[in-house]
Amino acid sequence: MRAIQQLINLSVLFLFITLTAYPTNHYVDKNVASNGNGQSWATAWKNLSNINWNSIQPGDVIYISGGFDSTIYHESITIGANGSWSNYIYLMPGKYAPNPNGHSGRVILDGDSVRSTIVTIDGRRWVYIKGLETRHGTGRGWNIIGATRHIVIDSVYNYEHSDHHMAIIGNAWGDSWIGDNDSTSLITDVEIKNCVMYGYKNHNNPGDDDLIIIDAAQKLNINNNFLHIQNQQIGVPIGQHKHIDPLQTIEVKNVKIWNNVCIVDSGCYGHTMILGMQSGNGGVDTNIIYNNYLYEGGHLNANGDPSVQQLYLRWYGQGPYPPTFVINNTIVGANGGTYPLYHERPAWVKNNIIVQLGTNGQNPANYGGAGRETWQGGWNTSWYNEADNSNNNLIWRDYSDIEFGGNRFMGSGGSPIGTPNGWSGWTNNYGGVGVNANPGFTGNYRLGKFEISENSPARNAGENLKTFIESKGLPWTDIEGNPRGTTPDLGAYEYVALPVELASFTTTYQQNKILLNWITATETNNLGFEIERRQNNSEWQKISFVEGHGTTLEPQLYSYSDDISSLIFTSLAYRLKQIDLDGSFEYSNIVEVEIMPTKFELAQNYPNPFNPNTTIKFSLPKQTQLRINIYNMLGELIETLAEGTFNAGYHSVTFSGTHLASGTYIYRLESSEFVQTKKFLLLK
Repeated sequence: MRAIQQLINLSVLFLFITLTAYPTNHYVDKNVASNGNGQSWATAWKNLSNINWNSIQPGDVIYISGGFDSTIYHESITIGANGSWSNYIYLMPGKYAPNPNGHSGRVILDGDSVRSTIVTIDGRRWVYIKGLETRHGTGRGWNIIGATRHIVIDSVYNYEHSDHHMAIIGNAWGDSWIGDNDSTSLITDVEIKNCVMYGYKNHNNPGDDDLIIIDAAQKLNINNNFLHIQNQQIGVPIGQHKHIDPLQTIEVKNVKIWNNVCIVDSGCYGHTMILGMQSGNGGVDTNIIYNNYLYEGGHLNANGDPSVQQLYLRWYGQGPYPPTFVINNTIVGANGGTYPLYHERPAWVKNNIIVQLGTNGQNPANYGGAGRETWQGGWNTSWYNEADNSNNNLIWRDYSDIEFGGNRFMGSGGSPIGTPNGWSGWTNNYGGVGVNANPGFTGNYRLGKFEISENSPARNAGENLKTFIESKGLPWTDIEGNPRGTTPDLGAYEYVALPVELASFTTTYQQNKILLNWITATETNNLGFEIERRQNNSEWQKISFVEGHGTTLEPQLYSYSDDISSLIFTSLAYRLKQIDLDGSFEYSNIVEVEIMPTKFELAQNYPNPFNPNTTIKFSLPKQTQLRINIYNMLGELIETLAEGTFNAGYHSVTFSGTHLASGTYIYRLESSEFVQTKKFLLLK
């Protein structure tokens, strides 16, 4: 009986092993001599069109060779296989392969301005695409359509297409309401993350070239992307311009948008984010807009035409309003024509920085343009912009008082209802809470770096929304992953003080010693400093450690003296490695040391004894004509090793004794001002 049971167990195990499919790696390399079966780099598929999609199973990975530096594939790709539940098929560059040598360069799919779409995903499931570079399509760069579900687009570099750069369009597009549509008509569960997308610069194409456009879709996660519109649509008359938005959604539901940088250059007419949203019955589908940095350059056209709604909460008039939360964003509009925040539907608005910058600090009207309202609410709507749900924001305009638009702002407790008259009206009459002051920005807006300074009024001025944010599956951190506390800063960026703020770092030469001096302005958890030296562009070497002062707000002075009397060098450099108590560290700037010799000197060769090569170093306090000769012990000249005019500084020459017998020899430096002789030993 026991033998029968063991036989049954073995049979079940054998059946399990035979039915279990293991993921397989596949390879594409246009540089292979001929098309293979895709099972290795040596037998790779030669083109994307050669991929045998029937052989691709859930969990499989397709690696595309980028060569040593980059490889351009002049073709498009249509995904032709599905993964299974939580088991993606993967498409990514060769640099992620187990054996990336020779294949780790950029993988570029180029439309060459003749192919319409570069990447197509139509009705596929469980597909993960990472790290591709796509460009120059005449239509949509990426076309994700049909009833596609469970897609991840990660770390893609996508730029300069003539139409939408990435279009995600479900079957129900054009319907007036998608609230109760199922997944057969909607694209479902798409994440776009860590991508960089650029539009054309000064492109005269009259078509739409949004970077991301989404319609008839649900369960969307858009995070950690850099989106930059540069297209000024040269030659296109105002009023005929098309959408050129970093991110546009039309009829979508259940959307989270966080940690993105969206920039629209001055003179472009795109909306930084135009977010059309819907919800199923009962308003169950939320829209989270959190930790984004949005910059709109605006324009100086007459009358502010066209109006550019920057963060545009769009509404198409169907179904219940989706619960919408605008939290910890930095929204900056410049010049004329821009509304930093524009509502067509209600929202919580908390912990944001909302700023209007004029033109050179002045009203855009002084330069021919026209400003718009800072915060535009609804007109005669059934919903309200409630002060109780719109608090703890920094709202500021650099050329005048802020302006509110729309007549459905509701004061704290339910009244009044109307249009606040500037900041004082918002706080005194409507009970609004927040800050009206220059936020003290630092950084470059084009890099998405309008951070706040140490003394910014936005610091520690926010509401603790940790529980709420984490309940939505998002981290209570800023756009760069820095943690937030119970009194968060306003906007997308938390102020992060350097653990150690180094105020100065200098070196001084003093009689065969280098004196290093540095000053810290403040220190936080500072263990100390490793001092590193680099000699003659060699590797860095640790030469000492100086203990820090832990945590202090007072300036601290440090010094260290480095004895260089035994060194022969042409250049020296120093740096500090500041180490925190937790082991993290940061390097200082490098300080180069220039030292001119103060006297003539001929150094002892090294190595000594030698076989067969050795180095002879000498130093000159000024430009000198000289000769270095090699003699045997009888005083006979063997070789003139160096002869000519040498600049002031440190020098070295190499002598080879390959042609000589073992023994003691003499090397002699001769000039009109200096003569010195030394012996060296050749041992073979």
